[in-house]
Amino acid sequence: MLASVELFLQGDRQVWMRTTFDLQEPDQDGTHARLVQEDLIHEVEPGSKIRRIVTNEMAEWMDTLVEQGEVRQDFSDPDSPVERFQVKALTPGSDVGACNGNRAYLTVKFNSIRIEVLED
Repeated sequence: MLASVELFLQGDRQVWMRTTFDLQEPDQDGTHARLVQEDLIHEVEPGSKIRRIVTNEMAEWMDTLVEQGEVRQDFSDPDSPVERFQVKALTPGSDVGACNGNRAYLTVKFNSIRIEVLED
């Protein structure tokens, strides 16, 4: 299992977040799923420009889940944009595409993110 978050600038007015969540079952069928999602998390007012993201821009966490239905939240790095990754995986019937309500998930809780802004 791999979970990562990367902050990046789009132009000079927007901060985006790219989240990657990569899971593979340890059993013989070895179902694999990968999600990459990008979301706008902040946009400055017209006439302002983002100089830089002050916070460390990347957080990555790798772990192994071995118990069915296990929830993990072991990540901790005060210099990261992420305070906590919480993962639930290996639920009954959690194969890719399963529609039984027992889905694997990734929840991300953020530390404060500092952005330097230049105003005209």
